[in-house]
Amino acid sequence: MTDYFVVFGDLLIALPTYMLNGFLATLYWLGDSGAAWVSLLCAGLIMRFVDRQVQSRAAYRPGRSGRESTSADLYPEFP
Repeated sequence: MTDYFVVFGDLLIALPTYMLNGFLATLYWLGDSGAAWVSLLCAGLIMRFVDRQVQSRAAYRPGRSGRESTSADLYPEFP
């Protein structure tokens, strides 16, 4: 017959090791995929802050007789 108190005591002794291993596995996974997260963050920042100015500058075209004309706004502002 198994003594449940001994099994529970063994679990309590091993619990910090299990938790540390889980923390380290998570940390290693984040470190391994860190470059992908940084590139996604940079892409999001470029889309949020830079892309609108670049697209509006690329959409500019000079008109006839020195008049300026622009094509339709690619990213209209919504209220």
